Amino acid sequence: MAEKKEERLKLGLNLDDYVYEARHCDGQQHCRWIDLNYARGIDFSWRCPPWQKELLNAYGATGKCNLAYFMIKGKIDYSSPTLREAIYKDPLCGGCDTGCKRNPDHEIQLMLESMRARLVEKGYGPMPQHVPITENIEKSHNRYGIAQRKRFDWMPQNVKVADKADILYFVGCRAAFVDTEIAIATARILNAAKVDFMMMKDEPCCGHFVFITGQVEKARKLAQDNLKLLRETGAKTVVFSCAEGYKTVKVDYPKLLDFPTTDLGFDVKHITELVDPWVKEGRLKLSNRLDMKITYHDSCNLGRLSEPWIP
Repeated sequence: MAEKKEERLKLGLNLDDYVYEARHCDGQQHCRWIDLNYARGIDFSWRCPPWQKELLNAYGATGKCNLAYFMIKGKIDYSSPTLREAIYKDPLCGGCDTGCKRNPDHEIQLMLESMRARLVEKGYGPMPQHVPITENIEKSHNRYGIAQRKRFDWMPQNVKVADKADILYFVGCRAAFVDTEIAIATARILNAAKVDFMMMKDEPCCGHFVFITGQVEKARKLAQDNLKLLRETGAKTVVFSCAEGYKTVKVDYPKLLDFPTTDLGFDVKHITELVDPWVKEGRLKLSNRLDMKITYHDSCNLGRLSEPWIP
């Protein structure tokens, strides 16, 4: 008797692979409400921001499961502005995905990403507002359309950057051009820890925006080009201070190019993942006390959405 081969489900960005999710939502509402064990009152009970704002099922994961099914079966008008709005008015924060994994274990996040990819495939995505930003990335290699020669204008003179090192700091568009204090702080932390690091001379946009707007083919091309550049640096570890860049390279590049995160050829770290052990080891010494209350925002892309990708 011939040995039966194990069948393995391969997940990706093809909406047709998520017909099970689309038809088996049982309406438990874990995608809508915070688990009652953890909710701190009615004001903090909602899990889904667009659903809370619009108060219609179509803007939450339950309604999107129905929309996905009709899209798969070809029983919906893709030109409907309401359909496009419901699919794109979503932060893709992964809240519904983690909520659903409490019991049914459906792949809601991948289904939502695939819905956007299908809209683009059919010619009804991305939204008009997304087009100029995409063009900036394609022409200027950053989302703001600013000349690349200004990408490192934030760099203070007293920051030391190596020509060659095992660690590469990937700054990202926002920290390089807008919130430059993030880039400055990260570079100074690396210097304070006495860690040699290098940077890319012509750092490209990671392509996070292109990916989350469903432009899969453009995102795949960016992933291929950027991954080639990153590997050519010879870096053993690529460090990010941007949660979106971190998740894009660690999770979405492998997802787009169909290989596991372990095959990237380098480690991907967020600066917070390095600071924690450095403080505990005494490599970073916190000498000044600050008497103040702070709130730490645990970014979706840094936390729940950054688990290594396995096809």
